[in-house]
This record gives sequence, C-alpha cells and structure tokens, in this order.
Amino acid sequence: MANIEVDQGQAEAAFRAQRLLNTLLEDPKHGLNVKRIVKDKYPDANIPELALLDQITTPYSEKLSAIEAQNVALQKAFDEYKQAGEIKEAEGSLRKSLDQVRTSYGFTDEGMQQVVETMRDRNLAHDPEAAAALVQSKMPKAKPTSVRSSLLSPNVDIFGMQGDKDTLAKFETLHSDPWRFFNDEIVACLDEAAA
Repeated sequence: MANIEVDQGQAEAAFRAQRLLNTLLEDPKHGLNVKRIVKDKYPDANIPELALLDQITTPYSEKLSAIEAQNVALQKAFDEYKQAGEIKEAEGSLRKSLDQVRTSYGFTDEGMQQVVETMRDRNLAHDPEAAAALVQSKMPKAKPTSVRSSLLSPNVDIFGMQGDKDTLAKFETLHSDPWRFFNDEIVACLDEAAA
C-alpha cells in the first residue's frame, strides 16, 4: 500500500474528528442513540452492541406491543362500559323525574308526551319540571264552576214542595207527624216485599 501524505492541519482535524466520534459513541447517556443514528445512516456498518441489543429486546418488544394493543382495547371497552353506565344512570334519573312530574301535575300519557316534546324542542333535557310547567300553562283553562251549579241542581226538591199530590201529602205527613209517616213507609215497604 502506498503512503498518503497529509499535512499537519488535516491530520489534526482528522484526529479531533476521531476523538469526537469516540467520545459520542462511548457516552453513557447518548452513546446508544449515536450508534443507532450511525446504523440508520450506514446500514452496512457493523455495530455489535446494536445487534446484541436487538437480539435480546426483539421478543420482548413484540410482547410489549401486543400488551399495549390489548391495553388500548381494554381501555376502549372500559370507556364504553363507563359511558353506557352513565347513560343508563342519566336515563334512570330522567325517568324518575318524569314520573314525579306525572304525579305532581296529574298528566295523562298524552300530557307526558307533550312534556317530552317540549323538553326536546326547548332544550330542557335536564329540567322536566320546567317543561311540565310550560305545558300546563299552555293547556286550556277549565271553566270555573259555582257552588250552586255543582251542588244544588235546579231540579232538586229537598223540601218536597214540588211533585204530584201523593208525594206532597207524604211530605206533609212527614213534617206534621213523623211517627205516622214512619209507620206508613214501613207498611208500604213490607207490602212491596210481600208482593
């Protein structure tokens, strides 16, 4: 082999470059990463530490990847389960609130349907009480009834002052001689039973 002549400056630069490379390759913190960078840049480079490390860690890396994939699947299943539980709990709470509204406002199925529609239309999903109050406020008001019209019909004859002559005579007997009226009524009832 022929000798190559190099001037002093080039030799010193080559020496410093070699020393820098050795320092980086042997660094306890960054040496392995530098070796990986060299291997990526020059795939044919022979770096025994990386070959040994790959031989040892490859089976574990594969197992770790499988465990990580399983962990992701389990986390997803847990999140879905948790979300389903929260939805079920929210539905139960809403049903309980709707049952309370039905009881307190006395709504029928049709009225409750209007409450649900109002909750949906007015974005009152968390306040069935407000939706029920709104539905009730829109319902037609019942006509007020007077005491006279609900208790005493104009056809009620509580004193026996109207009717045929027999009925009037009976009531007159009732007012003037209650014992005689009682005896007459008992006899009339017994005659009806005997007939």
